[in-house]
Amino acid sequence: MMKKVHPGLAIFLFALIIRLVYLYQIKDSLYFQIPILDAAFYNEWAGRILSGGWIGKDNFYLNPGYPYFLGIIYSIFGKHIIIAVLIQFILGSLSCFLIYSIADKLFNRTVGVIAGIISAAYSVSVYYEGFLVTASLISFINLLAVWILMTGLKKSKIFTAGLCLGFSILLRPNILLFVFIVPVWIRIAHKDSIRSLWYFIAGIFTMLFPVMLRNYFIIGQLALAVGSSGMNFYIGNNPYADGAYGKMYFKAVSNPAEQAESFRREAGRILKRNLSYSESSSYWYKRSFDFIKNEPVKWIKLLFRKFVLFWNRFEIKMNYDYYFIRHKFFLLKAAFVNFCIVAPLCIMGLVFAMRPQRAMNPAKAGRRERREGISLLFFYVFSYVLALILFFVTSEYRYPAVWALIIFASYGIYYLYGTVKRKDIPGLVMAVLGLFFAVYLTSVNFYESDFAHDFRNFAGEFYEKGYTEEAVSSYKEAIRIKPEKPDAYYDLGTVYLHQKKYDMAISYLKKALEIKPDYDKVYNNLGLAYKLKKDYPKAIKVFRKCIDISPEQRAAAYNNLGLVYVEMGELSKAFENFLKAVKLDPGSSAIRGNYEKCRKILYEMGK
Repeated sequence: MMKKVHPGLAIFLFALIIRLVYLYQIKDSLYFQIPILDAAFYNEWAGRILSGGWIGKDNFYLNPGYPYFLGIIYSIFGKHIIIAVLIQFILGSLSCFLIYSIADKLFNRTVGVIAGIISAAYSVSVYYEGFLVTASLISFINLLAVWILMTGLKKSKIFTAGLCLGFSILLRPNILLFVFIVPVWIRIAHKDSIRSLWYFIAGIFTMLFPVMLRNYFIIGQLALAVGSSGMNFYIGNNPYADGAYGKMYFKAVSNPAEQAESFRREAGRILKRNLSYSESSSYWYKRSFDFIKNEPVKWIKLLFRKFVLFWNRFEIKMNYDYYFIRHKFFLLKAAFVNFCIVAPLCIMGLVFAMRPQRAMNPAKAGRRERREGISLLFFYVFSYVLALILFFVTSEYRYPAVWALIIFASYGIYYLYGTVKRKDIPGLVMAVLGLFFAVYLTSVNFYESDFAHDFRNFAGEFYEKGYTEEAVSSYKEAIRIKPEKPDAYYDLGTVYLHQKKYDMAISYLKKALEIKPDYDKVYNNLGLAYKLKKDYPKAIKVFRKCIDISPEQRAAAYNNLGLVYVEMGELSKAFENFLKAVKLDPGSSAIRGNYEKCRKILYEMGK
């Protein structure tokens, strides 16, 4: 007789099949092959590690865990994104097994199977596991740590859980609050020896200390990462914050390799001195605390908004947009479970899971073990939500809490079914009312996806990697979706300028100016297009307009104006403009080169 397949193994295989089908769908897509934003940064960092930079020479202004994870994969299998994603899919499938195992232990096998199926078919899991971002690895590591703690409090397991949470800190420090809660939980659950706590602490520091020691010798600070925490705290706590990842009042770039630098420069500009990354971080913390101190009511409202955002059904983007990628690939649509299903059921399950239920099938854990396990799970959710709303909420940052929410949601489904089966009218009424409230809380509409922005982001990466046709197509799609936005017109005009299609370039650049007449950086490119067409009067007119309206673009405009006069043979006028340009931007080697070359020619001509 054929042996029955273990439910946990079946769930693992079900999850893996879904992910392998998705991998087959995306493997040839440029959206998969060309990383952008954080993914591009991590991929490049891993490449530097692979080239021999395992220790590195600079400050870690972002947490180093994920690039080193990729670096290890690349060193073993070669620098292949598809291998890294395949490993993430395997870990994601293991996560589904662990979710099943925890739910089975704390509640019963039925709840475990429900939780396993939901996690396997949770489309956002498949989505994050398919990109080179930290979310899925953090989720797996945190889940593994909790699973280890729930399987027993032997010293070796406590040490291993500490290792896992130490690695999680290296991936992103959102877990820190939970790390401080775990020793209290261990002390309560394991009263016979305080030495157990030292094993946990030893596990954490075994993972963290090498990085801290490395930073001490490189930058003189016993720290994990310097420069990003104050910046991130300010993003979520300033007078203009909306609870999500917002833009700054100054020109802050999206590329993480440059973002900390832009914050450092801005802090230095305000304080009128050059700052280190740690000084910059301290400055932005101070700015945040000044806001909290001066506007406490506004800050409390902001915290509440972030709390609601955490439970909201919408996947708020920071890098990739889940909805943009989902509309590209069928499997993400077919993977039917998403946060708008999980969140309401989880809220209901959280309420009822802490109460002893007569209808519960006997769990594998004893009553005390079950209570301790549920409390650990509850503390994980509580600490993660609190840590998140102290900064800002995005889908990527929320995701590592979702596996715990799925377990509570699965119990919510089980509880609701139990009240119907038992004809428990009061319990059913309470459950339904709670569910309706949770649906209302999670369905408030805060944000909408902006596919135009995503098409523009990917178009820039496509063009940089040499996929010009795909870039042009993406820019045109961005224009079709948001014809009132000038940015894609400017970008597409610039692409046509580089392709020497000057009439097309002029057409798109002029359209950008029709929408936004003070869009200063457009003028230089439009003037260059006229210059290259040898329409010098129009080029001069455009460059002079740029000089009048844009202090930031003025040096470049004077330089370009000088080049026009060179082509016209009016070297004296060219020299006047090069001189103005070099005074405005003495550090530019291109401008200084033009100035020196023109000066030399005039000198040789006796002028």
